[in-house]
Amino acid sequence: MTEILGEQKVIGVKLDRPYNGKDTLSLDGIFIAIGGIPHSELARKLGVELNEKGEIKIDRSSRTNIEGVYAAGDVADTEFKQAITGVAEGVHAAYQAYKYVNENEFIYTRQTI
Repeated sequence: MTEILGEQKVIGVKLDRPYNGKDTLSLDGIFIAIGGIPHSELARKLGVELNEKGEIKIDRSSRTNIEGVYAAGDVADTEFKQAITGVAEGVHAAYQAYKYVNENEFIYTRQTI
């Protein structure tokens, strides 16, 4: 799509390549979707398991296949893909990560840079 057509309301769009032999498409509205392509490249590089859509596989506690790594939101393989759901999943994943840190012994060091 290169241009939205219409003055007071949308009547169509100009296309960047022909569709059914036409350079324009008549329509009444435009809906912009986000989150359709998960940005999971870093997770893949870390060895986190992804599904066929490239979403991060998680369990009911937001855990991935890598111990101590959690995921939430549109990048995770959850049923719902909405902002409010992503926020709720983020809180859930953060709580699970917090529990993980508090239930395991870690050696903390302070280094001067």
